[in-house]
Amino acid sequence: YVIPFKGNPADTVTTADITKLADSTKTDPKSSIVETSQEAEKLEKELIVYFDLNSAVVSASSKKEILDLLKSYAKISTITIEGHTDSTGTDALNMRLSKSRAAVVAKYIATQNKAKSSSKGFGESTPMVPNDSPANQAKNRRVVVKVSGK
Repeated sequence: YVIPFKGNPADTVTTADITKLADSTKTDPKSSIVETSQEAEKLEKELIVYFDLNSAVVSASSKKEILDLLKSYAKISTITIEGHTDSTGTDALNMRLSKSRAAVVAKYIATQNKAKSSSKGFGESTPMVPNDSPANQAKNRRVVVKVSGK
């Protein structure tokens, strides 16, 4: 399910859905929550936090989205944090930047929740959309926070 900032989940989640959600968010396109699975007693959600070019600074609105995500669980079992970049810059720079983005989000989450988390940087190796325009590059400058629990 896609959970936009103000409700109305869709039936399926595709890259196009995530892209459309990012495009349609006019108040703050810095993050979006995607519910990826909901079983009887298990809930999995993803939060996508977007970053400015060459930045690893989490916006105040993205911090609020992270808090809202964490508060939606009674008990969190795992948190996985994946950092990504666009294709601007060298491979080495992008790998360092993606790791920094993941680390800064992990550090913020650790100040808000005691659940065990892991983080990893992927550089520019796994774009969400092709890096063929400034708008698409902005969509690839992201951290994906995957949370599962009850």
